[in-house]
Amino acid sequence: MHNSTEQQNDLQIQEQANEDIIYRYPVLRGVATKEQVESATMDELRLYMQMAKMVDDIDNDKEVYSIRRGLSDEKR
Repeated sequence: MHNSTEQQNDLQIQEQANEDIIYRYPVLRGVATKEQVESATMDELRLYMQMAKMVDDIDNDKEVYSIRRGLSDEKR
């Protein structure tokens, strides 16, 4: 179990991650480079974030399809 200092540190780390997400997430999802994000306007950052979310949606759809197909194949 975490003590209060560890919990506070965890919360600070989470807050920092949330603040930086608009800069990191598009890079992690492969829709922009670090350099593009660093020089982007706020509108461009919003576009990169939306594109990253779209990539996630596509990946989630592929995963669901794969699971459904696997279940379907097991029934045969």
